[in-house]
Amino acid sequence: MTKRQLTRPLAIVSLLVPAWALAQTDPPSAGGRGRGDTPPGALAGQPSVMISLWVVAFDPSIESSKLPFDLKAYVAEASGRRAEGWPDGRTSTAGLARQMAAGDVTVEAGGHVLTMRDGRLVSLPPGGLDSASKPPWQIVTAPRLAVEVGQVGQVSIGEPLSYMEQRDDGCLTVKESDAVEGAGVKLKVEWAREANIRFSEIELEVSRLAGRQPIAGVPFEVGRPIIDTRRTSLGLTLERDQVGVIPLPQREQDAPLLVFLTARPVEPPK
Repeated sequence: MTKRQLTRPLAIVSLLVPAWALAQTDPPSAGGRGRGDTPPGALAGQPSVMISLWVVAFDPSIESSKLPFDLKAYVAEASGRRAEGWPDGRTSTAGLARQMAAGDVTVEAGGHVLTMRDGRLVSLPPGGLDSASKPPWQIVTAPRLAVEVGQVGQVSIGEPLSYMEQRDDGCLTVKESDAVEGAGVKLKVEWAREANIRFSEIELEVSRLAGRQPIAGVPFEVGRPIIDTRRTSLGLTLERDQVGVIPLPQREQDAPLLVFLTARPVEPPK
């Protein structure tokens, strides 16, 4: 009998989180700029920054050279330098990111196209082919948040996972797990200019269902969830009209996970 999994589909969520509901003001550091000080060229009035992120999981079958950030190629180029990794063998991606024009963000596979359209990352089906075919990637989640300059914004989006537990009489009962499949984002906006926006801190965490614990005598994958969690952090100065592409840690056999980021200054809330 073929094993089946018990899981809920992870909703693709878009949230607009006001900065004044999220953010905590950082005190000025000794010898540094306070919140009221601005670097040359910074926009006046402490504008907010509207941030959009898309977390995308790619099928391992896609050639890494086709991805906007080829982590395998980076590791090969960096082989002569000090290599850091996670205990499970994954390559650390702390501090890694690239920027590219929105029009250059395109991944094609099997007729499907992942691209930026009108400021949004979208997956387009193949023209003239079976529209029911699935693309070799999944937009896991797509949070949006607004953060004022000098403040920290954070948001967590997730879907709780159910599982089955075997009772003493052998029957199975559905339980709710504390495990969550989703993403957490924390960003600090240092300053915003017409030409670019500076994030002094970006922390990303993505958790996905990797499998389930077996239940004796049950031929289905319905046990307690096993969660695959990946984290990275970096600072980034995002240039105007550019898309930031941030890789998450992975091993050779892992499905690549990339985070796409756009940001633009907006008028502060009144």
